[in-house]
Amino acid sequence: MLSLSMINKQYEEVLLLKTTHAIKFLKLSHLLTYMRKNYFVPPIENEKWEAENRKVIALYRKIIISRNSYKSQKLMAYS
Repeated sequence: MLSLSMINKQYEEVLLLKTTHAIKFLKLSHLLTYMRKNYFVPPIENEKWEAENRKVIALYRKIIISRNSYKSQKLMAYS
């Protein structure tokens, strides 16, 4: 299993890629899927789990925010 620091490294590498927003969106989505499966991130907010896994949820949310910004930029490009 990848450590949180390795996932964060991959996240940063995705942000630096010279590629389309759609590709970055997909790569970040894959990281989120990996985290859900391997760190058992619950599908809905769970305060107890989040309190016990602060570092996991912080990274997970950081990736979601970045991924969603690429989704927004992609949609704006088609407007």
